[in-house]
Amino acid sequence: MEPFNIHIQNNDEQVTLTVIPEKDYFKLVYFGGIIGAIKESEGEWELLEEDEIEPGLLPLFNYKNGVNNEELKFELSLPKINQIAAEIENAIY
Repeated sequence: MEPFNIHIQNNDEQVTLTVIPEKDYFKLVYFGGIIGAIKESEGEWELLEEDEIEPGLLPLFNYKNGVNNEELKFELSLPKINQIAAEIENAIY
């Protein structure tokens, strides 16, 4: 499966994430850096630990600090993970 983009809400702003499908999980990319990865397990979506993600050529992105002082911050909370999972499901099913 090829990478694809999804759009989610973050602090009243629409954010575009690139989703890179891997063998058994999805990498989430924001501003050219990996903000995390999620996978579906028994019908539930879960956030992978950083050491479980194979970054490849992409750097890890410090999403808690934002890109710079003027860019919006992005945090992978449970509601955000659920929103991302729903968008992934819409894109692949």
